[in-house]
Amino acid sequence: MVVSPVADESAQAAQPPVNTTSPDTRLREAQSRWATILRPTLPDTEEERTTLYDPSSLKANIPIGDMLQKKPPNTIRIYCQNPNGLRLDRQGGKLTQLCQVAREVQADVFGVTEHNLDTTQYQVRTIAHDTIRCEIDHAEHVLASSPIPSTSFFKPGGTMLLSRGSINSRLHSSGSDALGRWVHQTYTGRNGCQVTIVVAYQVCNKTPSQRGRTTAAAQQESLLRQRGETNPNPRMHFRRDLKRFLKQCQDENQEIICSETSTKR
Repeated sequence: MVVSPVADESAQAAQPPVNTTSPDTRLREAQSRWATILRPTLPDTEEERTTLYDPSSLKANIPIGDMLQKKPPNTIRIYCQNPNGLRLDRQGGKLTQLCQVAREVQADVFGVTEHNLDTTQYQVRTIAHDTIRCEIDHAEHVLASSPIPSTSFFKPGGTMLLSRGSINSRLHSSGSDALGRWVHQTYTGRNGCQVTIVVAYQVCNKTPSQRGRTTAAAQQESLLRQRGETNPNPRMHFRRDLKRFLKQCQDENQEIICSETSTKR
């Protein structure tokens, strides 16, 4: 087949640029972007601090917390985020950007709540696996959602844990809740000490009539009814089941780090 020069040039132009910047440069760029949205210092007085919680501040989404710094040696950085959905395509979609963020912030463990992906689909799991392997060296992940299938990649709710780098040499086990409400990874430290990291997502506090038909709350209510629960309140069962799981970890002498996204609206 003969390719014209014009077609060849357009094909070359369509190739994405290769990111040749060093990790330190990417970190400085990330710090610069964070500096534009985070205050350099927190208010020193209670009077100033309470203004951050008034309606105008909440609407402006003024964040509270420490500035992003370069990770000190001999430390583990755990970073959690609710992206309110990951658009997934054959090239990875938004998950590619999420992996880039994990590298930029030097996260050893990256937790995600409400990824809104149907992990019962083989294609979703394959794209996620291939994207993470392509973007991050020495990565391990666990991806979960409810067992209710969707007609597309999109399905509300879900949780994910991604670990990268040398910490994976300590990875002992990983898993998820049967309803996709949380995921966990357990690491073995010195002298046999084990640490379990849990990332959990609790659904909104809405009445059954407000939940809709496909929301994460509606999925969990349906599954709880199938389980024979007479009071299939998703939030009540979330708290009870998560407490039972954490108690099991404690009984096995595991230290626990739990990050939970819980909304009250």
